[in-house]
Amino acid sequence: MAEPKEKLEKMAKDAFETRLEGNELFKAGELQQALRKYHQVLLVLKGINWQSEPQKVVDSSEPLTEVDEDEAKEIEAAEGKGKEKEKTPAAAGDEDMGQQIKTALLNTYLNSAAIYIKQERWQRALESAKSAQKFDETNPKAKFREGQALIGLGQITAGKRLLEELQQVNPDSAVAAALNKLAQDEVQRSIKAKNELKGFLNRKPDAASSSSGSKEVGKTTASTTKDEGGATAAASSSSEPVKAGEADKSAVAASAAASMEASIDRSTAAETAGGEGQKK
Repeated sequence: MAEPKEKLEKMAKDAFETRLEGNELFKAGELQQALRKYHQVLLVLKGINWQSEPQKVVDSSEPLTEVDEDEAKEIEAAEGKGKEKEKTPAAAGDEDMGQQIKTALLNTYLNSAAIYIKQERWQRALESAKSAQKFDETNPKAKFREGQALIGLGQITAGKRLLEELQQVNPDSAVAAALNKLAQDEVQRSIKAKNELKGFLNRKPDAASSSSGSKEVGKTTASTTKDEGGATAAASSSSEPVKAGEADKSAVAASAAASMEASIDRSTAAETAGGEGQKK
């Protein structure tokens, strides 16, 4: 069963007031508290199905500040400080309630996106900016914040293109400033890349020298090993003749000893024979 229209209208008006409270917190720098208020607004207003034809609700010529002049006047009116009392959406009885709800949703998403950008929560900022465009697809604030979010997500080419297109259609100092900062960042990135490349190229000769040195050391080691091997081989080959000479000397000594023994035996035999002859 559908809610009575009066009840829905009261829910919507309460949400409008909550949105203004969120704006005050935003202006005071209480970003997280402001987000909580905006979440409450979205929860209520998205649940109200008010039959009304969609209309564009924000003048594209207004500056792309985070809380625009109209919203600032709404806050002042709510506080009773405005010189000219502006009618808040909840008090404008001659304005269609369905359109008031769409206006509140649009502005709530826009301010939510602005807070997410300040917090560098780029994906949430992108989602909020795109949600705002559901209520006004050509809204310059929504396009601007979408571009900022894309750049924050690293999609620099897409974000830059969107901001350039927006600046052509709706020139604004905030967009110009964002594009200028983007150009400066690109220059810095280019300088950094060149310096890194220069450092890399400067390191190459050192690496080659080190590699060459390693090769020379390798060659020297191999040569030394080779020389040592040759010396060892030479020593080994030279030791073999020495052993052969020693063998020859042993053979000669043995032969001389044998001859001496034979000579001694012959002398002994002769002496024995001579002695026997004298006895006879």
